[in-house]
Amino acid sequence: MSTEQGYYAKGFDSSISKTHAWRTVENSCAYLIRYIKDNDKVLDVGCGPGTITMDLARRYVPKGEVIGVEPIQEFVDAGNLKRSEMNLKNCHFQFASGDKLPFEDNTFDIVHAHQVLVHVENQVDVLKEMKRVTKPGGIVCSKDADLETSQVYPTKLDETLKSQFLAKTKCSSTHPQAGRHLRKWAIDSGFSPMSISSSASLWFIANEEDRKWFGKMFRDRALHSTETLIPFDAEGDLRKRQEVAQAWDDFIRDSSSCYYLMHGEVVCKK
Repeated sequence: MSTEQGYYAKGFDSSISKTHAWRTVENSCAYLIRYIKDNDKVLDVGCGPGTITMDLARRYVPKGEVIGVEPIQEFVDAGNLKRSEMNLKNCHFQFASGDKLPFEDNTFDIVHAHQVLVHVENQVDVLKEMKRVTKPGGIVCSKDADLETSQVYPTKLDETLKSQFLAKTKCSSTHPQAGRHLRKWAIDSGFSPMSISSSASLWFIANEEDRKWFGKMFRDRALHSTETLIPFDAEGDLRKRQEVAQAWDDFIRDSSSCYYLMHGEVVCKK
């Protein structure tokens, strides 16, 4: 199985995809902006629904090229349809896995992955591939959640809602502490510590509109996705899904509610 496909082990899931499709460069990889030149050639590894990929092409590298790769054909097809509708001639999507990139050595100025290493078993192998296809002087970048840092207020909702984010760490390759491991994985993949710039950022959801939108997305994901919250117990899994959905309803209704999650970031110069 391809490294990224462990996250979609049961195939494409629109309930999961919808919780990824809100991502843009500004809200999901702002740490990268200062490194981008308008004529760069960029590879977006494990691009999912491609919203970051297309945002890069449209706003940040209008004179360059952006390629998004995914081992889920539905994402590839949907991405190519959307970029055609947007008339983005400097962007396209193709089928590929992060540990077997179909490109020559030294091809890209920037090779980027967002929330990919957190979900694969062989993070170092993926980083080595990302490094291989990066030009000398180019950069490899990754941002990944540190799922154990999830925090919810009111505290009565914390354990229930946190369980949704941590459930995949119990029955897949998803790593509960990926954000804090990024620097180590980069060093293990062959980057010198002096060539690695590390940072962190925060998702914080509290304002009325954001809270309602975010809560509804993850409520729907709890109820309708193929994710398992309680492994090997269908009845227990259903009860847990309903419990999580109810907690998101409470989160949405309570104007004092908030959610935050820390992320690690690395920029590695080749």
